[in-house]
Amino acid sequence: MTAMRDMDMHGGISRFEAHSMLAPLLSRTFRPEHLLFESDDLDETRTLVADVFCPHTLIQKDPRGRLNAFQYLATANAVSLSYMGYGADVLVDPGCLERFFLVQMPLEGQAEISIGSRSFMTGTRTASIQAPTESLKMRWSEDCRKLVVRIDRKALELQLSHLLGRSLSEPLVFDPVLDMTSANGRVWWQQVMAALEAMPHTAGLPCGGLLGAQLDHGLMTSLLFLQPNNYWPQLRARMAPAVPRHVRLAEEHIRTHPDEDISMEQLAVLCGTSARTLYAAFKLHRGVSPMQMLRDIRLERARDDLLHQTEQTTSVTDTALRWGFSHLGRFAVSYKKRFGESPYQTLRR
Repeated sequence: MTAMRDMDMHGGISRFEAHSMLAPLLSRTFRPEHLLFESDDLDETRTLVADVFCPHTLIQKDPRGRLNAFQYLATANAVSLSYMGYGADVLVDPGCLERFFLVQMPLEGQAEISIGSRSFMTGTRTASIQAPTESLKMRWSEDCRKLVVRIDRKALELQLSHLLGRSLSEPLVFDPVLDMTSANGRVWWQQVMAALEAMPHTAGLPCGGLLGAQLDHGLMTSLLFLQPNNYWPQLRARMAPAVPRHVRLAEEHIRTHPDEDISMEQLAVLCGTSARTLYAAFKLHRGVSPMQMLRDIRLERARDDLLHQTEQTTSVTDTALRWGFSHLGRFAVSYKKRFGESPYQTLRR
């Protein structure tokens, strides 16, 4: 094992400087005392990484190549953050993690992740989330370096139980692919960056202190709400604000009278509110405007007609006009975008 250094070097530059945008933050969080190890020995690397995570198989694809492994580690309470790499093309097989969840975010390079029978590539735009109950295998590229978030299983499941207000009926499992370019992925990244910024201030506090507990809570709660999982619908339903009466009235009218000439102003009068208030409430609780919901329902009714008619009994033009679509070009574009085929293709089935 090589000697630890204040700024360990790789290719003539510090590992932190390899990420110019993150270098100041990484160097503030992962100080020299956080360098857990630096090694060119495969067995030693396997043992030291296992001390943080779990026992695993580690195979270097090219045994003649040089391993240049390292790991920095900063810990709050139930959550730890690692910055690590192997400096060689390696296969890592820990099997089921059992005691913790793992979020792996490559900062450079890439890694192939296999979870059960599913395999996918991760890189700077795609992270992975591993549940303790699923089997994991990985292949890290030589230049792959990751931020790795380890979350204690009991702590995360307890947090989920508190949010749901009941005990869990089955193990928590996430969609393993986290799109870091999506809105939710960007929010998660901001949470991790905030944790990196705050982590140095937990040093010297018993078990990370109150700040460590807050870091745990923020990362765990955001992951539960941001990344699809098998409890996601229940979580979102429990946390969603009550739907106002005027939204329910407008939605019911739209669904029962989609063939009528409905305007925003008419809906507002019917529901006893202003058009602006109704629009804002619909966007908040339904994710679309009232008029968009009306168009979507009319498209569904048009499709139903086309599926149950023939070219001898109806036409695309007649169907579009029947459901309030006077501009046939826009109708065809909207229809194909929603259903993946043109109105004519549906009719000719």
